[in-house]
Amino acid sequence: MTASLSTPTRSPIPRASAGSPFDAPVRDFLAYLRVEAGLATATLQAYQGDLRDLTVFLRVAGVHDPASVTPHHLSDHVRYLSRERAMESTSIARHLATLRVFFRFLYANRRLPEDPTRLLETPHRWKRLPGVLTPRQMQALLEISTPETGRLWLRDKAMIELMYAAGLRASEVGALRLTDFNRTLSVVLVTGKGSKQRLVPIGKPARECTETYLRELRPTQAAISAMRAACCFRTRGGRWNGSPSGRSSADWRTVPASPRPIRTCCGTASPPTC
Repeated sequence: MTASLSTPTRSPIPRASAGSPFDAPVRDFLAYLRVEAGLATATLQAYQGDLRDLTVFLRVAGVHDPASVTPHHLSDHVRYLSRERAMESTSIARHLATLRVFFRFLYANRRLPEDPTRLLETPHRWKRLPGVLTPRQMQALLEISTPETGRLWLRDKAMIELMYAAGLRASEVGALRLTDFNRTLSVVLVTGKGSKQRLVPIGKPARECTETYLRELRPTQAAISAMRAACCFRTRGGRWNGSPSGRSSADWRTVPASPRPIRTCCGTASPPTC
């Protein structure tokens, strides 16, 4: 088994010499990204910087052309970025993406017998837990839509109740059609990402709020197009964007402006509407 190469120290690293065997492949690769892929200048500069770091590292390790690069060389390079350069995992992941695309480009153009990045693993990134509302914040949000907050308060209240009761995204609520709401079974047919559909049960408060909106407010919306007429929450004012209308800023200071925490609450608590 090939022994792992020693990690170069931080001092001092020579620059890649002119006429390096890496120059032409890198130049052709960047031209491909600029002309064929249409990448922005800033993105091209990022790719170029990543490849410059790689070629300098490889030259120190005694590797002078792309055909001599092995997975061990690239693994050592990744360790160098992490330990010596103290790069964050997100930066290393971006760097690895550059290497993968570069060597796949060379392999696809038959400049390499095999792709040395095929066995490289991307470092795992920490996933941030989504924010949630406190019970007091959620209750305040459920009670924030009143007749005093605007003519669409019934619509806003129904949508917030649905997001909270069924854990729906704002886009999913905004796209609900009249035929998706089943009053008898207290379920909604939700079309999510990738046009995937699922049946989601809703509680009594959400069902009653939605029924009240459909009965008392929605029929009063004039000049609704045929397409909007089929949708629950698309009125003359347009598609709901996740921000209830007619609220004063003072009413909203105790709760987040983003609809994401509302959806998260359904999966992390036991709300009375679920």
